[in-house]
Amino acid sequence: MYGARAMPVKVVRVFDGDTVLVQGPEFFSRPFCVRLYGIDAPESAQSFGDESREALARLVRRQSLSLDVFAHDRYGRAVGLLYPRGDDPRESVNAAMVRGGWAYCYHRGGRYSHGLDQAQRAAQDARLGVWSSPGEERPWCYRRRVTEERAASGGCARVLLVIGFVVVAALTLLYILASRF
Repeated sequence: MYGARAMPVKVVRVFDGDTVLVQGPEFFSRPFCVRLYGIDAPESAQSFGDESREALARLVRRQSLSLDVFAHDRYGRAVGLLYPRGDDPRESVNAAMVRGGWAYCYHRGGRYSHGLDQAQRAAQDARLGVWSSPGEERPWCYRRRVTEERAASGGCARVLLVIGFVVVAALTLLYILASRF
């Protein structure tokens, strides 16, 4: 069940399987970005990335939701749990994404799991979503690899830029020297 700090929200956009844009209860309140706590969904370029985004969109479509914010991340997004609103305690949207196999349980430093560990075990046992295809690259590993590849290719680009600058400088110098004679 959601806590006393939870606020009613409406999802206005689903970016991917773990990030949404929400609108608060006031009509004129500014929408803000929310990263779903404790989960990591495949990136759109990965297997199951689009399916994960679509699964989250189905879960939040036309739903009255409550958001319990725990923190803000380094990108300024709120980090929290999304719950369907109602009187009876329900599973969070975060846990539903993991239970359906559309996101991985991801928490650092032994933080509270809010049922995410159990949801992941259930998805693994049933071989749902990301667990249906053995050997899928975890999203955090994928992002690290892509970042490293970009850094490596960026180094090559800088070398080519320096070589190009040296060539242009040498040609300019030759032109100046040739025009004097």
